[in-house]
Order: sequence, then C-alpha cells, then structure tokens
Amino acid sequence: MSTAVSEEQTIDASNNSNNNNNNQQTTSSTYAMSQWSELLTKDEHFFQTYRGRYQCSKLLYGSNAAERLPLHCRWIMWSRFLQLPSFVSEELPVNYYDTLLNSERASFTEIDNETSKNVKQILLDIPRTCNSGEISPEAHQQMFHVLYALVLFQPKVGYCQGMSYICAHVLSVMESEEDAFLMMVALMNKYDMKSLFQPGFPKLKSLSYVFENLFQQLDPKLYNHLQQLGISPDLYIPRWYLSMFCTQFPQVFVLRVWDLFLLYGWVVIHQVALSLITFHRKELLECADIEAAMNIVQSEIPKSVSDPTVRHKVFYTCTSKFREREMKRLETEYELILTKAAEEERVEDSDNTDNSENSDNSDNSENLTEPTEPTEPTENHTEPTEPTEPTEEQQQVTCSEA
Repeated sequence: MSTAVSEEQTIDASNNSNNNNNNQQTTSSTYAMSQWSELLTKDEHFFQTYRGRYQCSKLLYGSNAAERLPLHCRWIMWSRFLQLPSFVSEELPVNYYDTLLNSERASFTEIDNETSKNVKQILLDIPRTCNSGEISPEAHQQMFHVLYALVLFQPKVGYCQGMSYICAHVLSVMESEEDAFLMMVALMNKYDMKSLFQPGFPKLKSLSYVFENLFQQLDPKLYNHLQQLGISPDLYIPRWYLSMFCTQFPQVFVLRVWDLFLLYGWVVIHQVALSLITFHRKELLECADIEAAMNIVQSEIPKSVSDPTVRHKVFYTCTSKFREREMKRLETEYELILTKAAEEERVEDSDNTDNSENSDNSDNSENLTEPTEPTEPTENHTEPTEPTEPTEEQQQVTCSEA
C-alpha cells in the first residue's frame, strides 16, 4: 500500500513539474514575443547600436521564440538589420529593378555570350532548387527574374551555383521579387558576398582558412581525427557556406542562422558551423572510416537540427566557441599570406625576366660580326703642294750663307 501511494505521489510530482516547466516556457515565450513586438517599432539605426544588438542577441541566441516570428515581421527585421532603406536610397535609382529588367541590355537578343551562359545555368538550377522544397514551382518565374537582374547588375560576378538557394530562401521571406532583388544586392555589397561567388572564390578561400584554424584551435582532437580519416573542411564547408546552409538544413534552422548573420555578419556562420560539428563530437570520434563520418556530416547533422532541443543547444553554445577578434586576426593573417605569396611571385617573375634579358645580351655578344675580306694596302704619300715665295728673313739667311 505504501508503495502504491509512493508511486502516485511520484506521478503527481512529475506531472506538476512538467506543468511548471510548460508554464515557464509559455511565460518565457510570451515575454520574448512582447520583446520582438517592441523591437519592430525601432528604426534601422537602433540595430547598429550596442543596445540594439544586445537586445536582439538575447532573443536570437537564447530563445526559440524567434522561430515563431511571422514572415512579414521577419522581413521588417531583416531590412532594418541590413539598413536596406538607406542603402536603396543612397546606392540605387528609383524603380531600378523594373528599369533594369525592361532595359535593352535585358533583352535576350542583346545579351552577350557570357550572360547567355549564365541564363542557361540559372534555368538548369531553378528546378533543382524548387525540388529541394525551398520554394514552390509556381515561383520559378520570380526566381528567374531576380537572378537574371542580379547577373545584369554585376556582370563581372555573373551567376554561380549556390545563388539559387539563397535567392529561394530570400523570396520565401520577402514580400515581392523586387524586395528580394534589393536584399540580394545589399548582401553582395554589405557582406561582400559577391567575392564569395567571383571566379576563383576568393571569399570562400578566406572563410575556409579561418574555419579550419578555428576548428583546430577549438578541438584539436576531433580535427586531427577527421584529418586522419581524410575529411578536411574542404569537403563540407563550401556546400554549407556557398548556400548559407540553405541546401540541406530545415528552413526553421536556416531562418535563425540568417537572423543572426544579418545582425552580426560572418562571425555567426563560423560559430554555427563549429557548433554543429562539435555537437556531434562523440559520434564523429567513434567513426573508423571516412564513409561513416561523411554520413554524419552530410546527413545526420542537417537532420539533427529539426529537433527544437538540438537547435536551442546549437545556438546557445555558438557564442562560447570563439570571439570575433580571433576571426579578424585570422582574416588578416590570411591576407598577409596572400600578399607575401604575390610578392614572392612578383620577385620570381622579375628575376626570370632579368635572367632572360641577360641571356639575350650574352647571345648577342657571342654573335660577333663576320670579318671582311682584307683590302690591298695603299701607299701613304702626301699630295704635292705648290711652292710658296720665301719670306724676307729666309732671303737674308740665304744671302749670308752665299
């Protein structure tokens, strides 16, 4: 009998505990949503201040309430994080998007070969993007318009695979395709994303260098284990970074990543990537071959963040990974490496040029002129001159001698 009472008391206590937890979560969520409502009344300059960033970071890192933020509210927040109204008014003419798409340059009969290649690649990538569930097939035309306008806006960058996933994600939040285009342009400029897609991928190489060094510092055991298995960051970082996590991860996770990225920049992308890898540290260390480890990286990690608890832990531990100044230091270090390599290449090219010139001069000195046939000697004689009359002194001398 006493055992039965004890079990009932245990069940009641457990139920009360669960109810208390649920009530606490509800209260916390209600408070967080009220904080978001207050933030929506602020202008774009507020979010560039320490106070504005601090208030946002508390909601974005430590609470899942941001996931319930309606899309139209998120669009307002994103535009203010990006300072989009100021950017558009300062950098772009009025109705620039419509003007660009209706210009002669946008006509398919006027585009050059490079733009034509970009158009073909866009048309190939859009169905693949839509099949991933990012956008509905009905949005194909909108997506093509935005990407094509972006190609026309930055012809030197053109189109690169990965842009389609970012565009699809932006379109899922923006209220119109023009808003999506303006945000894409702002991203390319404010966060230097155009360098992410330029030929040679200079920004991606810099980001990969920073991530690899941060990973090695943060968890050398896991880093060395993956290296021994043959898994370097080059096998997964390009896919994550070029698409900004839009290709494999659930949208609810991607939205929170972007909330933080638009507020803080690239430091968030590194923090999230490191948090994802180290969260699955135990499973990765148990892997004995590359296939098992790559399955975790490519499949299990994206699936795991579908769980709200996992998402909360991933974002909650992001800021403990490293500080932004360390990222800046590594970025500067990478730039110095590039500068040194370029200088060494310049000196080597200069030495090669000097050696080539010296070789040419040596060849010229060896190529002496051929000797000419000897000519017959000529007699050295002076032409006779006409006699001149003697002077008075000469005449006197002559008379005295006589």
